[in-house]
Amino acid sequence: MPSSTRRRKASRCSFPNCKKQLQTRRLCKAHGCTKLAQSRGLCVAHGGGRRCTFDGCSKLAQYKKLCLSHGGGRRCCVEGCAKFVQLRGCCKAHLKYMKETTEATTYRTATHNPSDSFDPVPTTTLSKLAIAFLMNPSTNASDPSSKRPSTTNTYSAEFDGQIFSIP
Repeated sequence: MPSSTRRRKASRCSFPNCKKQLQTRRLCKAHGCTKLAQSRGLCVAHGGGRRCTFDGCSKLAQYKKLCLSHGGGRRCCVEGCAKFVQLRGCCKAHLKYMKETTEATTYRTATHNPSDSFDPVPTTTLSKLAIAFLMNPSTNASDPSSKRPSTTNTYSAEFDGQIFSIP
């Protein structure tokens, strides 16, 4: 067989009883550096990785070839929220809210947009850790005589296939 078609056998881990292959990325080629190379054989500290394409910026690109300072980060899935995504399309505050309300979701069918492709529309039950309660703790959600002040800003977000209204 010609040597050009022959594949070299991958090296195995040297830890006892480990049958996994060695890591495929190489180390940074800068003298004495033990970090993993990102691109061009260099780690981030020595010039590896993609850089922001904005003129005069030397920061690492995060999204769409731009750094966070120049609009490269992805934004939270909640309309009106300008924070950056941390996990599953939401910022930390809304992700926490979504996790809390996903467990305690009830359904309503009365008022929904006819253009929606599903019926029922999920609505959320608020807990004491919900954003609405934390923003205005003086109102008591369990007391029917206590009226919540009307809010002009209502946000909606889609999370795991469900739509949430966030006051």
